[in-house]
Amino acid sequence: MTHPGSVLRVASRYLAAADARLDSKVKSLVNRTLIKAGLDGNTRFRTPGEALSRANNALSEHGLEWDEVINSFQLKQPKGRLNVRLALTNQNDPFSPTSVENTALAFFWDTLETGVEAIAYLG
Repeated sequence: MTHPGSVLRVASRYLAAADARLDSKVKSLVNRTLIKAGLDGNTRFRTPGEALSRANNALSEHGLEWDEVINSFQLKQPKGRLNVRLALTNQNDPFSPTSVENTALAFFWDTLETGVEAIAYLG
């Protein structure tokens, strides 16, 4: 695992301070991490919440976090879709992350007989 500080430095290089946009290189890196985390539809989870938690862990590896509160009612449905706004973690002030304007986490799930299938990616 890469040191979190170095990941933040890399991500912040691609985040324009004025309009908070993620570069396509960072999006690709994050999407590869989401695939490695099993969020490509090939892994089964016990619940949609477990899959979303795995996505959150993958985002945090790249210095990203959710920029909104997720309504847990939606995750009680057998299938669905969420678009989650993102923010870049601010190490100097954890209560003031920088909102990312040009992408969100797309999260889809469906409950199958074998468990919950989930797909997550940055759009």
